[in-house]
Amino acid sequence: MFSHTSTHAVTRSPPPLPTELISQILQSTRLSKSDLARCCLVNRQFLCVSQELLYRTIIIRLYEQCQGWHYVDTSLSLLCTLGSNLALNSTVSELYLKGLFISQGVFDTAVRCNRASLLMVVTFTFDMLDSLVTLDLERWMWERAEIQNVVVEYGHRWKGLRLRNGTLAEEDSRWTALPNLAELDCDQISRRPLSDEPIPVSLEILD
Repeated sequence: MFSHTSTHAVTRSPPPLPTELISQILQSTRLSKSDLARCCLVNRQFLCVSQELLYRTIIIRLYEQCQGWHYVDTSLSLLCTLGSNLALNSTVSELYLKGLFISQGVFDTAVRCNRASLLMVVTFTFDMLDSLVTLDLERWMWERAEIQNVVVEYGHRWKGLRLRNGTLAEEDSRWTALPNLAELDCDQISRRPLSDEPIPVSLEILD
């Protein structure tokens, strides 16, 4: 008599990819925000890396109406999400503040709220994002004195400032108020050589 032994094929899951490799893949410039959002659904490894890249740089859109400044609904939703999730909030390092105009047709879905000055909205945004180190401002926004003052007030935060073709005027060149600034992108720096503070040697100026 013959004894029959049944053998069962043992299926093994492939070993997980190293986190460093996943990070290298996901940092490809060919991937859009939508691609990164889809990558969050692959598995926990991809979720961890994708979320960090997805929220590293955010755009907050503002508009002016009825003598007050408001967040567009998608931007307000994003800030609410970041406010309720400290892990996500801590991944945000760069902010682009963008102003929109009524002609762009976004206001049917924009959030209606109480009147607030541009300064109040910008300050609230800064306070919401504890890990923010790089700020990207449109020229018209930077040219408002109250915005220049609040940027300098939060000056210890900034490692990077991008002023979108704006000019850093001589009275704004308060380098001691920006002790950690390592990268500056602006159209020009208007200075008085005999009276202004010297530009720090560690600062990289982009054009």
